[in-house]
Amino acid sequence: MGGRKHYDPNLVTNSHHEMLAKLLQSEEAARNSIVYSYTHGFSGFAATLTESEAKQVAEGKEGEGVIIGVIDTGIWPESKSFDDTGMGPVPTKWKGICEEGTTFNASNCNKKLIGARWFLTGLKPNYSHILGKTFEDLSPRDIYGDGTHTASFAAGSLVQDASLMGVAKGVAKGGASRAHIAMYKVCRTTVNNGTVCQLADIIKGPVAQSVDNTAPWMLTVGTSTIDRSFPTKVTLGNNATYTWGQQCKVLPIGVLGKFCIPETLDPKSFAGKVVLCYWNATQQGYLTSAIRIADGNVAKVNGAGVIFAQPPTNKLASCGSRPCIAVSYVTGAKIYHYIQRATREGRSPTVTFSSSTTNVGNLVSPTISYFSSRGPSSLSPAILKPDIAAPGSNILGAWSPASPNLPGEYMILSGTSTAGPHISGIVALLKVVHLDWSPVAIKSGNQHW
Repeated sequence: MGGRKHYDPNLVTNSHHEMLAKLLQSEEAARNSIVYSYTHGFSGFAATLTESEAKQVAEGKEGEGVIIGVIDTGIWPESKSFDDTGMGPVPTKWKGICEEGTTFNASNCNKKLIGARWFLTGLKPNYSHILGKTFEDLSPRDIYGDGTHTASFAAGSLVQDASLMGVAKGVAKGGASRAHIAMYKVCRTTVNNGTVCQLADIIKGPVAQSVDNTAPWMLTVGTSTIDRSFPTKVTLGNNATYTWGQQCKVLPIGVLGKFCIPETLDPKSFAGKVVLCYWNATQQGYLTSAIRIADGNVAKVNGAGVIFAQPPTNKLASCGSRPCIAVSYVTGAKIYHYIQRATREGRSPTVTFSSSTTNVGNLVSPTISYFSSRGPSSLSPAILKPDIAAPGSNILGAWSPASPNLPGEYMILSGTSTAGPHISGIVALLKVVHLDWSPVAIKSGNQHW
């Protein structure tokens, strides 16, 4: 349903009959039940069905029997997104294992998470000096959060009332919610808050010809926006109000911390204060990481919060337990001038963070996210890349409660690693319906769905 698989209206109608015939076990019953077939603007039909039949059509197979392999930072198996209630049996073709580790037992796997492994040998030659200083343990368990996040997008089970501190509250589910997951932990987190596999997430936009994965046999995924935003009002001591960014709290003082690197943050000057930070141009492509680093540096001097001025982006500001908001350079300049003027006049500058809200339908979407790499390929311009785009800006997904920077059960993040799993889920849905399709056929089907 949705995009047309065929341009011939008769073929579209026949596909509707075939779908219902499988459900009703009769071609005649299928033809009699259909009230109308929509064959032009989109593919769909209206039919007379019992409540149980309608439920079966709505649920479909949801990727049942398909195994999605995820190569990332591991997984948090206790997450509700990996509950196996209602899941079918583990496919007989599965030959993998549930590898144990320091905090991960074979019992952590179930009919949803059917396999998990962790790999370390390849890191030892070049990263042996940091292996004893990681935040994580030696097991498939995800401490960083990204692997849990991506796996939930691809095949997460249905979870009611999922949210990030009440924001984006609703039903969370993966693209193929009945598919099985096999997690391979190959990315590891180090003490500098980065990951050894950080280049797996290509975020070089909006520069033309910045796309990296250009091989024609790869399904290269770009990142798009959705029509949801999380506005927060920030009110200064002069009653000037700006609506931007996210997170909330009322705090007394605002001061300037430049790039918010350790050399510019004096504990005596910044303790207990909201710090105005600026994005460092040398950190291009890693805005979210820059916000987290600034937030971490402010925390070390006991700062009360962060206002982060940055270039245009579709990314949400994700920080720790302190109030944190991302604003434009223009808004940052206005806040800076207010701080300077209040200080000159002998007044203490103040800032109030109001509660974040969830707005849907007020943004023009989908559009390609600001940070998403652009094509065409610089090596082969005739090969158009990326192949497809998927939601990847400010998407809610499962998370690791043990994350050193952003602990929680669910988190809102952005990136191509957020968009890619959406397509993995669609691939699983296609695979269930078309068991004989080759990888190339599935790639083509995704692009013309």
